[in-house]
Amino acid sequence: MAAVAAATVIAALSVRGPGTGQPTSLASPGLDPAPGCQGKACDGKDPDHMFCGLPGRVDSLGPQHRTGTGASVEFRYSKECAAAWGRIWHSKVGDAIEVSAPGDRPRRVVIRNTADTGVYRFTPMVGGPDRTNLRLCFIPAGGTDRECFES
Repeated sequence: MAAVAAATVIAALSVRGPGTGQPTSLASPGLDPAPGCQGKACDGKDPDHMFCGLPGRVDSLGPQHRTGTGASVEFRYSKECAAAWGRIWHSKVGDAIEVSAPGDRPRRVVIRNTADTGVYRFTPMVGGPDRTNLRLCFIPAGGTDRECFES
C-alpha cells in the first residue's frame, strides 16, 4: 500500500514544471505543417512530401473502384493544396495507375516490388482547383487493357 502511495506522489510531481508548482502538459499539441505547394505548383509532386495527404486535408473524389484484377483505385483531392492524385492498393507487381486532367500530362506510379503491393501507393499530383474531368486509369501488369474512371 505504501509503495502505491509513493508511486502516485512521484507520478504527480513528475508532471509539474520545474520550480513553478504548476502541472505541465505531458504532450504538446502538434500543428500540421503548412502545405508545401498549391495549385499548379503541385504538378508532379508527392502528396505526402508536400503535406497534402494529411488527415483532414484530403478527401476521396467519388467511390473507390475495384479493377478486374482485384486492385482498388480511387481519386484523392486536397482543398488546401488544390491538387488531385490517384491511389492504388491490393495491387500486383507491375500494375500502374495514371491520373490526368485536361491539358496536363498524366502522372503515373508503378508497383515495383512486393512491399508496394501491401500498402497504399500514390501518383504524383495534378495541380488545379478543378476537381471535374479528372481521369484515373489502371494499367494491369502485363500491359493488358487499361480500365479508366472519370471524376
